[in-house]
Amino acid sequence: MALHTTDPASPVDPTHSDPTPAPSPSSTGRAHKGPSGLGFWLIGTVFAVTMATGSAPAPLYVLYQQRDGFASFTLTLIFAAYAAGVAVSLLTAGHISDGLGRRRVLTAAVLLNLLALLVFVTWSTVPGLLLARFVSGLGIGMLTATATVYLTELHATARPRQGSGRAEVVSTAANLGGLGLGPLVTGLLAQYAPIRCGPPTSSSRSSWSRPAWW
Repeated sequence: MALHTTDPASPVDPTHSDPTPAPSPSSTGRAHKGPSGLGFWLIGTVFAVTMATGSAPAPLYVLYQQRDGFASFTLTLIFAAYAAGVAVSLLTAGHISDGLGRRRVLTAAVLLNLLALLVFVTWSTVPGLLLARFVSGLGIGMLTATATVYLTELHATARPRQGSGRAEVVSTAANLGGLGLGPLVTGLLAQYAPIRCGPPTSSSRSSWSRPAWW
């Protein structure tokens, strides 16, 4: 009985498909260019701008003190109201985005800071300043906790083969950069383009002058 053997030099069937799958972008370490990458920078920008907005009124408190003549202890309370708002937010709403979703909590944080800015502009007496700073602290606490985690998640989705170093750098830059940029811009405006601090009181009416651009 004759044995049939396969010639090792026989041609390969061109219709035969290679079962080995093609490497995916994640296995090669390449970044995904899509919504996650764009969302990463969008959230980073919102993070920085909101932090700047929350810290922007700080240089004006001394002007309010000069206008209304309240004590230094009252000025300390205004700054402390912000810290109290941040602490309350971190303790109560720090992990709420795990259930409600990152976008919803970020939206609420931005709206809280816009509300605080509205109160600050329209009610510039001591009670208004205290309320505005407390509400701003609530929003900043929610923003910081949620945006930091969200940036890490978006980075992991866009660049799954890389570490979280980029997310940490962007988060820190947005946080500290926004905190520094807001007072800097407001201070420059207060120095070179006098900012109206609200209606003049009887004690400051004689020295009050409205800027030309107001």
